[in-house]
Amino acid sequence: VVLLREGLEVRSSELRGVFVETDRGSQLETAYADRQVHIHRADPGRTRQGSAEHAVYSVAESKIVLSGGAPEFFDSLRGSSSGAQLTWYAASDRLLVDGREDQPALSRILRK
Repeated sequence: VVLLREGLEVRSSELRGVFVETDRGSQLETAYADRQVHIHRADPGRTRQGSAEHAVYSVAESKIVLSGGAPEFFDSLRGSSSGAQLTWYAASDRLLVDGREDQPALSRILRK
């Protein structure tokens, strides 16, 4: 299954969406992706990719939470991160990395 939103691509084996009613019809509020989740965003000179077994995409917050399996996120300009849960805010380009006691978060920062 492929979800395309404003330069963002989400691929997974299963995708469920929650829609809200507006005065212009309906629009996507939240998407839930399960099994073999891959996210991809390409901007001029920069690529971001993430993978996990589960993802929740909140449209209003432009936020994707990756969890399950071994979540990973790669940014061609900043480096890579992995942890128990990764939260990427696409609009502000922030990444929060959460680890577990037995599995600390790991980030590799690219330097110029």
